[in-house]
Amino acid sequence: MKRFLGLTPLLALTIVGCAGQPPGSAPHDMSAADHKKHAATHESEAEQHEAAYDPDAEKRRGGSQTFQDFQYGQEVYNPTSKHLGHAEEHQETADAHRKAAEALESFTDGECAKFPPKTRSVCPIMSVVTAAEDVKGGAKLTLKDGVPTDAVLAHMRCHHAFAAQEGHKGMPGCPLYLKNLELNADGKSITITSEDNATEKEIRKRSKAHVHK
Repeated sequence: MKRFLGLTPLLALTIVGCAGQPPGSAPHDMSAADHKKHAATHESEAEQHEAAYDPDAEKRRGGSQTFQDFQYGQEVYNPTSKHLGHAEEHQETADAHRKAAEALESFTDGECAKFPPKTRSVCPIMSVVTAAEDVKGGAKLTLKDGVPTDAVLAHMRCHHAFAAQEGHKGMPGCPLYLKNLELNADGKSITITSEDNATEKEIRKRSKAHVHK
């Protein structure tokens, strides 16, 4: 059975949120660290707007003069009330970025439960692939004799989750650093595929570069 690893459908429903989610705050829009930085920035903006709000501030506008200095129909309003709306918007954006960071880190922790932290960043297909064959959607990697397929597949899933947490940056030549991949074991081989045509080509290119000669 194929397994979608960019973000599983269940995970996507849990963390992506509603249609009104602030732009750029979906989990795969950036790394967990960058989500946290954006959250901190928006939290700071929210605090500044909250500080600018004065509940006692008043200003008058409108009205028409009837006699002497009497104004009829004047509106009294708080000119600083707009800051409350801005503060709320920034806080909502900050919360969305915090949730995205937590989702990425939780996803990595789940996929890498059996691997120590230092192992997560290590490429699992380096030096164990003897051939890379083009298949529909990507490539089929043949492993060396004696290499446990299940262990390599589990490590690949972990590494792919770690790549998502890092914003898919840091290893431009690794096929597992591409987004929205499907990883499957097939006997002594493992397939890396995607429904995206551009990603399919890149999978093949990067996979062939990992063949150990």
